[in-house]
Amino acid sequence: MKKIAKISDIFLGFLACFALMIFGVVFAACGDKYENLKVNLSVSEIVLKIENGVSEVKEVVAMVEGAESISRELAVSTDATQLNITTSMNDQQETVITISASAVCTNAVVVVQTLEGGKSATFTVTVEVPVQMIGIAPA
Repeated sequence: MKKIAKISDIFLGFLACFALMIFGVVFAACGDKYENLKVNLSVSEIVLKIENGVSEVKEVVAMVEGAESISRELAVSTDATQLNITTSMNDQQETVITISASAVCTNAVVVVQTLEGGKSATFTVTVEVPVQMIGIAPA
């Protein structure tokens, strides 16, 4: 009888160890899925020129790195009212940010943030009007 009790104690010990091991693996796999989430931008700053009242149009590509289950959608915002910003997704699941301007601005910050996980990246935009011509009038 004592032999059966010892065998059942050993079996219960192995069963408890196995259950704890499975429990640990399951919870380790359920870690923070946003831990490695990152927003990569194709540039850190751009300069737009307005010539003859028409702004250049430039594109910035934003890519989300992270688990496949995370949304690749991004929100883009700025306080610069001179900038016109639109977004679209390309075939590689990257966000293409298209920017033009209505007036001059210097170092306007554009924030690109994931809809899921709250990770962000920024780039700056400067809008210039190039000098067309400088001349000296005869006296």
